[in-house]
Amino acid sequence: MTWLDWGKGDGSLIEFTASLAKLRNQFPQLSDDRFLSGEKDSNGIADALWLGADGNSMDWSDHHARALGLILSREGERIAIWLNGGSTALEPRNPSGDGHQWLREFCSASGQGLPARSVALYVEKRVKTAGVSDELVGRLATEAGIARECWEIDGTHHRVEPDTLRHLLRALDLSCETPTLAEETLR
Repeated sequence: MTWLDWGKGDGSLIEFTASLAKLRNQFPQLSDDRFLSGEKDSNGIADALWLGADGNSMDWSDHHARALGLILSREGERIAIWLNGGSTALEPRNPSGDGHQWLREFCSASGQGLPARSVALYVEKRVKTAGVSDELVGRLATEAGIARECWEIDGTHHRVEPDTLRHLLRALDLSCETPTLAEETLR
């Protein structure tokens, strides 16, 4: 039972609202109930990072700024929420990482990049890179005695990302630059 006559509802508004609910369910960063601190984790990634349109830290004293970005990170997964209150479209600059790219998952307006007067959500995705597979890096890390997951004292679980494993292996002088060298190191 409802007070609304759904048959006369605004179909596009219902669809838009449903897409927002789907995003909230799809990305835990949007419903996390912990306080954000901006502190960096063991991979050097902050749980929250405010950005200006140029991709640098937000200058809160810039009263003419019309774009604002927020990078949210949880367990190695990052999303970016961008707001453009300006009258022209722009291309937001998200922080880049080796083997990753940012893809626009949602936008409140049509057009490329970040259209004028819009909100957009970008997701950082790992792209296939040449070299050693994540699976082989994981095997090499396990053989080297590197833990691939850890828990904080409060029970929060963390999975060690493949890029972090690569850095740790290099620090231990264990070669993982090519599949051949990684296989030789395993022997």
